[in-house]
Amino acid sequence: MSSKTALLLLHISVFLFGSAGLFAAILPISSLYLVFSRVSFGLIGLWSYQSIRDKKVYSFKRNEIMAFIPSGLVLVFHWYFFFQSIKVLSVSTGLFLYATFPVFSALLEFIFFKEKINRLFLITFAITISGLVLINFNNFSSNHHTIGFVWGILSGFSFAVLSLLNRQLVQRYSSPIIAMNQFLISVLMMLPLVIILPFPVLTFRSIFLLMILGLIFTGLSHSLFIVSLKKITVKTASIISCLEPIYGSILAIILLKEQVTINKTLGGLLIISSAFMITIHNSRNQVLKTK
Repeated sequence: MSSKTALLLLHISVFLFGSAGLFAAILPISSLYLVFSRVSFGLIGLWSYQSIRDKKVYSFKRNEIMAFIPSGLVLVFHWYFFFQSIKVLSVSTGLFLYATFPVFSALLEFIFFKEKINRLFLITFAITISGLVLINFNNFSSNHHTIGFVWGILSGFSFAVLSLLNRQLVQRYSSPIIAMNQFLISVLMMLPLVIILPFPVLTFRSIFLLMILGLIFTGLSHSLFIVSLKKITVKTASIISCLEPIYGSILAIILLKEQVTINKTLGGLLIISSAFMITIHNSRNQVLKTK
């Protein structure tokens, strides 16, 4: 596989990740069942791909599964918050709010890993806050919008927590093992709620879309991302991943005719710009630390 092919696969992966939010807007199903379907079908897709690629059936080891309980739980909350913000607000707004996670990651690294608060963090923090104010500028008095706004912020924060947990796991496990075990933990943790709560009435269209969400926009996207890393550096992958909100927002505008105001556009661009800045800075630091 050439570097150009790997780069194309990476962009397709990021596009699929960013487009997953559209399912929350088009499916009249609660966020709980959206998450459960996503992790269930995602697990099936990723497990099948790894088994075919390595020509052996992947098994889950008990000691490995136990190590993934915290991150699996956080993954459930992250996707729940993410889908909830989109259902209350819109696809583009939910994606822009999710894109605040690099700032939260830098803050958490300062708290738990004693990383230094430098000038860049202060600048990007100010830019992110400005972006959030712009996005919410015309809706400060709306309780409904404020609740959705909180869901979106929690989505970004929970993904930052998940990133820090994965930072520890990646030292011991490969990316496919991390993803599959997290999906399995998520399924097991959500299963009691799915059994207890009233199950939604699903049409053939809904079932088909839920399968597409899990198999294509989760399982396949994870697989393509992992494959692309064979030729693409983690630094490049991290930077390109910042395009996720842009891809998803463009698709929402085209397919869902979603209206994007000037305030939201400017606010979203500010947040994404700060995400780019932090990601590039962190990538450079990682390169320096490995030399």
